[in-house]
Amino acid sequence: MLAALHANGALLPFVDESQNRMDVLGQSDFTTNEPGTDRNHLNWPMAVAISDGKLVVADTYNDRLLIWNDFPTQNGQTADIEIQGFGPGPQTNANRTFGWPWGVWTDGAKLAMTNTAGSNLLIWKQFPTSDNQVADLILEANGDFGTPRTITSDGQRLIVGDHNAKAERPARPGAPERG
Repeated sequence: MLAALHANGALLPFVDESQNRMDVLGQSDFTTNEPGTDRNHLNWPMAVAISDGKLVVADTYNDRLLIWNDFPTQNGQTADIEIQGFGPGPQTNANRTFGWPWGVWTDGAKLAMTNTAGSNLLIWKQFPTSDNQVADLILEANGDFGTPRTITSDGQRLIVGDHNAKAERPARPGAPERG
């Protein structure tokens, strides 16, 4: 099942969460389906973003982001950078605590992801250059996020799709009152 598609005018990467692959990243070929935790395997990838030649995949079931600094050219190519959420790592900073990353966006200079398990967004003001790099910002929407899933941006504003938002919506003109 196609879970996410991202085009930049020249490339069209997509993730297939039911086969644990992105195009053919995450697997050795088009017929293999072996989820894993090493940098050349995926387990339920839900989103992909590409910009400035960099590719980012939200490897949801592994609670991590995988980053290729140059667009991969081989099946099963190993990621250059891994940012783990709940998994082991040298950082205990809250800005690296996330689970079920579902959406990801980048312009090649900044990076943003939805932290579905934590009901917030993590933002790197500079694109990560090392494993387990801590996010610069956490956005929590005054506790009104439910399970944020998708994210996009024009570079100035973020748009977030939230599956279970807690915020009250204003009544539409002519709509019955809520009780």
